[in-house]
This record gives sequence, structure tokens and C-alpha cells, in this order.
Amino acid sequence: MKESLLKRLFESRLMTTDEEFETFDSTLDELCDIVKEDDIRALVNILDDNTTEFEVMFRVIHVYESLLKSKFSYEQLILGINDIIAISPEWSRIILYRILNHEYSRIMFKNIFMEFDKNAVNNIS
Repeated sequence: MKESLLKRLFESRLMTTDEEFETFDSTLDELCDIVKEDDIRALVNILDDNTTEFEVMFRVIHVYESLLKSKFSYEQLILGINDIIAISPEWSRIILYRILNHEYSRIMFKNIFMEFDKNAVNNIS
């Protein structure tokens, strides 16, 4: 069920018609109570710079932010940003600004990137 709701959300993300808008809004309402940390990447992939409804799309950010509690959740967020950065640079920038302006998120990102950096160095050696 959750996968089909995420798919419906993705398919209506541009909200170019009233029907897509209503579908997106109602689907997001349904998802709010059932999404988990492992859905963060899929939620980030909903964000699209071509959407016509910036305010409604911003709700997606609020949903995944409510799930950011563990290292795993932040890793999912990083993977999601990596997925969308080329096609949705504006949303990627918004996410990164929000991270930089939130102390706990900033610390989590720093720790994860330091770990990535160590892994990259170890793989080169």
C-alpha cells in the first residue's frame, strides 16, 4: 500500500491540473501516518523543480523532516539529495540550507561526511 501511495505521489508531483493537485494533497495526507525512515529517500525523490505548487510540495519536506532522528535517516536524506541534485537543484539547495540552519542536522551531516571521507581514503589505499 505504501509503495503505491509513494508512486501516486511521484506521478502527480508536477500538479499541472486540479486533479493532480488534489491527488498529490490527499495522497500526502494518507502517507503522513505510515511513512518511516526508510521512505525518506523516496520522499526526497518527489521534489521536482518543475512543480507548479511550491507551497504544497514543501509539505514533503516537513514530512521527511519529522522522520530525521537517526544516522540511517540522514543517510537516506543524503542518498535522496544525490538522486535529485541534477534534476532539481533548487529543492536540493533548499534541503541543504535547512540542514545548515539546524544544529543537530548539521552535526549529523558532518559526522556522516567525515565517515564517507574516511571510507574514500581507505578505498584509495
